Amino acid sequence: MKIKIDELRDLGIKLLTKNGIPEEDAKLIVDEYVDGELRERKCHGFSGIIKFGSQEASNVKGEWEIDKEADTYMLVNGNGNFGQVVCHKVLPKMTKKTKKHGISMLGIYNMTSYMMPGTFARIAAENDLIAFIFNYGGRARIAPTGSIDPIFGTNPIAVGIPTKESPIVLDMATSAIAMGKVRMALRLDEKLPDNVAIDKEGKSTVSPKDAMDGAILPFGGHKGYGLALMVEILSRCLMDVKKDKGEVYRGYFFMFVDPSKFLELDKFKENVEELKKEIKNTRNNGVYLPGEKSEKTKKSNLEKGYVEIDERIINDIKNLL
Repeated sequence: MKIKIDELRDLGIKLLTKNGIPEEDAKLIVDEYVDGELRERKCHGFSGIIKFGSQEASNVKGEWEIDKEADTYMLVNGNGNFGQVVCHKVLPKMTKKTKKHGISMLGIYNMTSYMMPGTFARIAAENDLIAFIFNYGGRARIAPTGSIDPIFGTNPIAVGIPTKESPIVLDMATSAIAMGKVRMALRLDEKLPDNVAIDKEGKSTVSPKDAMDGAILPFGGHKGYGLALMVEILSRCLMDVKKDKGEVYRGYFFMFVDPSKFLELDKFKENVEELKKEIKNTRNNGVYLPGEKSEKTKKSNLEKGYVEIDERIINDIKNLL
């Protein structure tokens, strides 16, 4: 079905505020889900917002707080707050640190998830910073190569690069399929692609339910496994993330770099543009840079003023109001 963007946003805000989330925070959260729909990354869109129908703000134990801080780093305790809320408030502080000192690191623990690390890699890149973001994906989902037992979260990685136009943004899970796609397939009674998941006996499956009971495979075999391990070390082990009474708060590690400390910013961007031209000038059937296609899709949807969304998802949200 078609739904106007403003109507979709209002629907999401209404759901969150009904369940105890302050309107200012609800807007920050909902904007990222709307962004997922605008970019047609459906597994990071409104199919995931339904959880707020039964999840009240009681998970939030207090305001996020800074545990440690110096010129080039900050360690934040999220106190159970929502990822979108904490990150939107912390990133301006990190931008100032990076512009002054050339590099900064941010660690966050005890915080619930935002939808896409690329959201915040993009914000950093729009402020002329290079961003590297590593997320511990929470519950065990990925089985290491050679095992059938899930150990790692889906452990996404994002990198944001400033350019003369829209930033280059790489945003990817280290799993063969994002967990949001598995949940969406389960909700919409769809099958998974081949060779992305195994059941609890280690057999290949296209059933999202069996995959959730079993494990997701790492992308690219042992290479994805290696990356998932490194992400887990940086964002889980370094952040000392533990399970607490059945709840899993994810860990996050950010690193920001000011390219102008190495090279005049315009010259850096010119170099990136030259590389982009090299890529585009290859013999190809339509090559895209990371994040380019979703950016074009977003602009097109904004011009139309509406998005296409499965009617069952909208009905599920309305039934919770």
